[in-house]
Amino acid sequence: MKWYLHLLASVVKRTGPALVSHVDKLRTVITECFASNKKSLAKAAGKLLRNVLYTLSQYYPTDF
Repeated sequence: MKWYLHLLASVVKRTGPALVSHVDKLRTVITECFASNKKSLAKAAGKLLRNVLYTLSQYYPTDF
């Protein structure tokens, strides 16, 4: 599971505006991992959350 989270964190960092449509699914994954008793899953979820926030903060609307 930890490996999948690392892979997802790497992919998320490069998705750009396409990530917006998947935020609800990612929120569920991150929440479930933080609720886990395993420290390694929580740490991997933290990295995923960091990359999600980074990508979302780099997105600027182009339609005004």
